[in-house]
Amino acid sequence: MFHAEVHQATGYLSARLAIPPAQAFIRLRSQAVARNVPLNALARAVLSGQVGTDAFTAEPPGR
Repeated sequence: MFHAEVHQATGYLSARLAIPPAQAFIRLRSQAVARNVPLNALARAVLSGQVGTDAFTAEPPGR
């Protein structure tokens, strides 16, 4: 289920933030690293509404 959750969360962020899927994935991955949580756990939290899209609105540092 790992890949499905990450892909779903990427698509969700892409649609909600009006950004390309590649950028949504970068932001998802960057937040996982910043929060020190596994990528699939953060994806699950996004899909369940535990983490809102506001956490993903800023560009990751260095981008």
